[in-house]
Amino acid sequence: MYIERDITTEQLIIELKNGIRNFHSVDVVDSGSLSNWDLQGVSFHECFLTGLDFTNCNLKNARFVSSNLKTCCFRGADLTNAEIKYCPVESSDWHGALINETVFEENHAYGQTLNRIDLERMLIE
Repeated sequence: MYIERDITTEQLIIELKNGIRNFHSVDVVDSGSLSNWDLQGVSFHECFLTGLDFTNCNLKNARFVSSNLKTCCFRGADLTNAEIKYCPVESSDWHGALINETVFEENHAYGQTLNRIDLERMLIE
């Protein structure tokens, strides 16, 4: 994975406010909060999002592909029709997230490959 640019959560928020919804090879260098944001249709491909807080976000139709989601919080987020593939997800919090039709494939945590059934378990653990 090659990172093209580093940004802060504040810079990410500015880009989101300006309507940008597709991010590729971005490293968000701090662990900020996007809680309660409408991020429907956002796409992160080969990004480092370590520690971001997506609590109660609208992430319908979002895509997280080959992106580092370690220690992210998705508590109460709406991930309906979202796609999460090939992502490291160690210590991420999924409690209470909505996962209707969510694709969760080939993700990794602590040397294990995780799929949809693992996500369902993480919702309640």
